[in-house]
Amino acid sequence: MKDFKPSKAKALMNASAQVAYDESSKVIEPLAKIWPQAKAPLWLLRASFGILLAYKQERLNQFTSFLMSNRDVFTDEKLLSPSFQDGLVVFMESYFKLRTDEKLKLAQNIFHDFGKSNDMPLYPLERYDDTLEKISQSGIRLLGFIHAQIPKIKVDYVEAKMWQNGNTTEEISKERWMEIYGNEPLSLFMEEHIKQQASIKLKKYSGKEPLIEEDKIKGELRKGITTAVSELEQLGLASRAYREAGWGPGTYIYNLTDYGTKFTSIIKPNYS
Repeated sequence: MKDFKPSKAKALMNASAQVAYDESSKVIEPLAKIWPQAKAPLWLLRASFGILLAYKQERLNQFTSFLMSNRDVFTDEKLLSPSFQDGLVVFMESYFKLRTDEKLKLAQNIFHDFGKSNDMPLYPLERYDDTLEKISQSGIRLLGFIHAQIPKIKVDYVEAKMWQNGNTTEEISKERWMEIYGNEPLSLFMEEHIKQQASIKLKKYSGKEPLIEEDKIKGELRKGITTAVSELEQLGLASRAYREAGWGPGTYIYNLTDYGTKFTSIIKPNYS
């Protein structure tokens, strides 16, 4: 009979697995004591991510706190749902990769919306996660501007159109005028913003060529926006089209896609 020789590689692998189990358990156990109802999904995360939880402990603590703060959505019954737990593992795999506090907050908004879904298996969690991972800070900032400022710019634009055409709300409501004059592409309202900003900056100009300076300012403002719009287009959040203009040259317009509008409404990006 041959002498038994233990496998050092196998022994080392088993020892590493035990360390991962012990370390991840140390992370999960205190959270499970604070929130016993979440014990099942927390231990599921331990089984799925192992020792990674020891390196991401602060992030897991923050996420658990987020869940606890929204118990109206993340009920005890929902925490035990297989559909919820499947989504949780998918989400956390992406969540652990995010590198900024801003993206972590936006990711929580996605998971909050997922938690409210009546059909979790069909919720496009993977797509939202992937988009958030890939989008840049400038892309987020542009979505934040669109979310917060474009509605105000649209109102100002419609009111100006009403004034120019002598319209009132005596027979037609303001909402209807919004539909009539406000049904324009996003690019038009971004251009209105560029005009406003150029006008503000031009007040500080003391040179002798104000028109040239105005064009220069507008060009600089458009450049940053165009770059961000191109990124949104690559991510499926925006689309461009060529619009004919009667006898004159046409122009390129852009809008958020349906997906872009939905994604923006879910993540609720800030703009300051």
